[in-house]
Amino acid sequence: MTFSPGDILMVDVMFTDQTQVKQRPALVLRATDAGGDFVVTPITSQPGHAKAVPLTQAELASGSLPKPSWIRADHVYSIATSTVVKRYGAVTPPVMKAVLAILCPSLGCKC
Repeated sequence: MTFSPGDILMVDVMFTDQTQVKQRPALVLRATDAGGDFVVTPITSQPGHAKAVPLTQAELASGSLPKPSWIRADHVYSIATSTVVKRYGAVTPPVMKAVLAILCPSLGCKC
């Protein structure tokens, strides 16, 4: 199973204390590698995050989300393909560009 940057997925996410798992939507930032891992940033339906990119149906290139959401461009994590529950769709290129414009400076990369 492979995923590409811009895909929106529902994934099982381990809490930082590693006591529980919760299903959360996430945006793929880096494609699946040879080991089956890839990098994502979380998507939330809760407004008010300082470094978040709005995500409505209009910003989707394909698929749909159950409600308006925000991409948390200030967090990233690596996960395995085995944690994927389903694929919601994909964002448009301008949305990916907006996410990377927030994320890249914090990581020291150029976009």
